[in-house]
Amino acid sequence: MDNIQDMPDIAVVERYCKESFKLKMVLWLKKQGGQHLGYPDTKAMNTCRRELERRGLPLPLFHLSNNEQPEEEKSQAITEQEYMTEVMRTYAGSDTTIDKLTLSALGLAGESGEVADTIKKVLYQGHHLEIMLLVEELGDVLWYLILACNALGCTLADVMNVNVAKLRERYPNGFDPQRSINR
Repeated sequence: MDNIQDMPDIAVVERYCKESFKLKMVLWLKKQGGQHLGYPDTKAMNTCRRELERRGLPLPLFHLSNNEQPEEEKSQAITEQEYMTEVMRTYAGSDTTIDKLTLSALGLAGESGEVADTIKKVLYQGHHLEIMLLVEELGDVLWYLILACNALGCTLADVMNVNVAKLRERYPNGFDPQRSINR
């Protein structure tokens, strides 16, 4: 691990969160009799915890909704088409492209703002980072993104493929600040 004392606050928080969340999931999976893909780096987690305390920063708290146990049916992966069906089941606007795109754009702006606001409160107002709160907000972002895909007649996979193609053309050898400035 890099010299933690040289790391910016957000990097220390991020590392602590990553290892703490892994630990929580390992313990949950063990309790459920499941397998996991690796162990958290508890030494790094504890080092980060001590550094956060030394800097006077609050420790992020983690919890999974519903008593830290996801419901059995929610633990199974949902397909994009199943998710699209759920989005359209809960969409209350008219079936016009402009209505769907307008709601999508406004919803994406609002929900992305909630994600940013949550991070702002952690960094500048002493709030604890609640991973599941962010996951829920990202789910709201995804709802509006999928609605936009429906309005345009494309899939999330289409959007991802177009984006990857654009990035590979723009940055063929990985990110390059010069190519970013002169595009």
